[in-house]
Amino acid sequence: MLYLIAIPTAFFAEWVAEGIYVLVAMIWLIPDRRIERFLENKDT
Repeated sequence: MLYLIAIPTAFFAEWVAEGIYVLVAMIWLIPDRRIERFLENKDT
């Protein structure tokens, strides 16, 4: 969803679009607690 916002924004304000891309990258780096819990329960 954020990519859909960033692409047209890049035509008007490149720095805003780049900020959105960085935000998406940061979201991918933060581990999701639900996935961690699922993997912990799966091992037991």
